[in-house]
Amino acid sequence: MRAPPPSTSSAGLGHERIAIITGHPGVPCSSERRAGYRNAMAGAGLKVDPRWEACGNFQMHDALQATRAMFDELSEPPTAIFACSDAMALGVYWALAERGLRVPDDVSVVGFDDSPAAYHATPALTTVRQPWPELGAAGLAALVSDRPPARMEIETTLIVRAGTAPA
Repeated sequence: MRAPPPSTSSAGLGHERIAIITGHPGVPCSSERRAGYRNAMAGAGLKVDPRWEACGNFQMHDALQATRAMFDELSEPPTAIFACSDAMALGVYWALAERGLRVPDDVSVVGFDDSPAAYHATPALTTVRQPWPELGAAGLAALVSDRPPARMEIETTLIVRAGTAPA
């Protein structure tokens, strides 16, 4: 999945310390989302601090723990966090709430998937929507094709909700 352009990301809102909570190491979508994060940061002229990258294994609880550890370790924590799944973004919300931090007033959060939980989170989660019908159609087409493509890219959409605000 392609990352949204930097102008619509947290960097476009003036954030400079943007963290990422990644999925399982070695899983292609996790690696691609991390690469998209790094490319967007470079495109916005922002540095990537390795301490701003943590693994959440696509699990809410693991993201909760990773966010806790990040905020315990850093004297200047991130002002925005990109979680590579909505489930992990909810873990981020939980960790921030434990510290008395408010989304998006203190920390902006962006997820990935546009799951129903993203819409129902409080505040509603800004997220990257995956086009599930198109993904399903592409997968089926590859299954019935004599020569399926080695790689497909399908455009994603940033769904801006209340989870993000200017730095």
